[in-house]
Amino acid sequence: MLRTLAIRATRSSFPLLRTMSLAHPVIRPAVVPIVQTQRFNSTRLHSAGPDWSAPEITYEELKPRTEQPQADAYLIDVRELDEIAQGSIPSSVPLPLSVFAEALRAPEDEFRNKHGFKKPTVNQEIIVYCRSGKRSATAADIANKYGYTNVKNYSGSWLDWSKREGENRGN
Repeated sequence: MLRTLAIRATRSSFPLLRTMSLAHPVIRPAVVPIVQTQRFNSTRLHSAGPDWSAPEITYEELKPRTEQPQADAYLIDVRELDEIAQGSIPSSVPLPLSVFAEALRAPEDEFRNKHGFKKPTVNQEIIVYCRSGKRSATAADIANKYGYTNVKNYSGSWLDWSKREGENRGN
């Protein structure tokens, strides 16, 4: 009621406002969620640039290593946990890209408590993969920036692995 009186008083005092419709407010675009901004920025901040890229490993090189895993090497899945739930490469351990840099900076005991496996040393072999190879390339760059010297990228990643495993099973 009070709003109606205020609008009537304003419109009678200012004839130009009579032609304006106040019933339809201006709709402004939503603000970009902070999660999207952080994900974009974390990728850009950790880009190693063109002077370094991780050596790549192929399906043929990786397959025997999943059948007989080595204790001194890590196969790390950098996809998010909901993606990993759909399937993963045997003997891999999860360490999503969203927490990858933070995890590599963590002390050994904190790392083990939070992620459930021993933190790799800077000289241990680390093979990273994701869905298509882009996030794993970013993870390899991050590891390199933190001093990890034996990092490889399975650039075919989960898409290549699942396709080839399906072909091998005759599906």
